[in-house]
Amino acid sequence: RLRLADGRIKWVEAYGEADFDAAGKALRSRGTLQDITTRRERDIDIVRLRHLVEQAPLEIWLTDDAFRVIYANRAAALSLGTTPDRLLGREIADIDVGGMAAVCEVAAAIAGHLHTESAPQAFRVRHRVADGSIVPKEIYATVRAIDGRPHGISFARDIREELRAEQALADREALLQSALEAYPGWVACVDRDMR
Repeated sequence: RLRLADGRIKWVEAYGEADFDAAGKALRSRGTLQDITTRRERDIDIVRLRHLVEQAPLEIWLTDDAFRVIYANRAAALSLGTTPDRLLGREIADIDVGGMAAVCEVAAAIAGHLHTESAPQAFRVRHRVADGSIVPKEIYATVRAIDGRPHGISFARDIREELRAEQALADREALLQSALEAYPGWVACVDRDMR
């Protein structure tokens, strides 16, 4: 790491050897010095991004063209009661309750994203957890070329509470509707101006 006269930092990689006299004094050095500042900055950016992805509360999934998991963040693994390393290499069809048919349905729907900048598309899926339970999820999926091959990119979230709230609202509406239908009198709804 070198500080330049203008205050900038330059990272270099040096390889070399030195010749010494009998007293241990350096006589000459030869070797190479390469500026690796751009590579070092890119490596730091990668570390920052990895931390962001790992700490994200949303599940982040990356699959290869055979629908095998090649990356799953901590949130994805926790949602299934496992660890990220145990997800690597697994087929999404083994995780999705709908199996390969459901996976292919999503893949067909987002196939047109490959050579575009299309935003991820929303789907509802159900994942099987390590304990055998089923978790409904909303996923946002897309496909992008990485190293010339298509890769699925998905962001997912557990929607159990949302579905419970929707069901509770539907139950209350049904109860209200049945109460209104059974009421022998009349019912009117008015606004604040009594209209």
